[in-house]
Amino acid sequence: MKNLWKNGNRTFTLIFCILLFLLSVVFFYQIGNRPLVDYDEAIYAQVARESLEDNQIFTFQWLGNVGLDRAALWAEKPPLMLWLIQTGYLVFGVNELGARVWVALFALATVVVTFLFTKKLFNSTSAGLLAIASFFVSYQFIEAAGTLQFDIPVGFFILLSLYLFYLGLGNPKYFYGFGAALALGMLTKNIVGLMPILIISLFSIFTLNFSYFKQKKFWWGV
Repeated sequence: MKNLWKNGNRTFTLIFCILLFLLSVVFFYQIGNRPLVDYDEAIYAQVARESLEDNQIFTFQWLGNVGLDRAALWAEKPPLMLWLIQTGYLVFGVNELGARVWVALFALATVVVTFLFTKKLFNSTSAGLLAIASFFVSYQFIEAAGTLQFDIPVGFFILLSLYLFYLGLGNPKYFYGFGAALALGMLTKNIVGLMPILIISLFSIFTLNFSYFKQKKFWWGV
């Protein structure tokens, strides 16, 4: 029986690795070959480039604002993704791959957290693998994974914060990670990153579980 369990565990691990590899191919396919879309993609990429070239890593400027009779200072989004785009430029050069690579990485990380969260919720590795497989039919997610938008990164932090909160109900030390993920979500897309608070509030109401309010680590995390 012990050997059978080990063999089954190896099989699950192999399936997980294969699914993750295939999704990696899908997410990263030609992300450096397609030109940036004129609106959001081009703006984010240009703001990050100009900020990097002018060493304005804390006060983002976009020269494209000048023609719109607006100040050069660009503050329409929080800075986290713009900083990450800059690291992409430093590694891959100022090009489409450098601009988009972090979105694809966040998409892949979302798949991993989805697997872990589903496995934890249902206490089933099979359920986690089925959750991963569902991404192959999620056309909008696949398309967004290769586009310089902030939706997938903030979605990752929302999912991660919920997962860490759920773990924190059993082990309060995870509340520190919950708070960090919540903050990073806000640094990615502003108030959208606070969505876990609404979800957690509904969870608490429907399950009548407010025990985490008594945990100091929860408040330290917040």
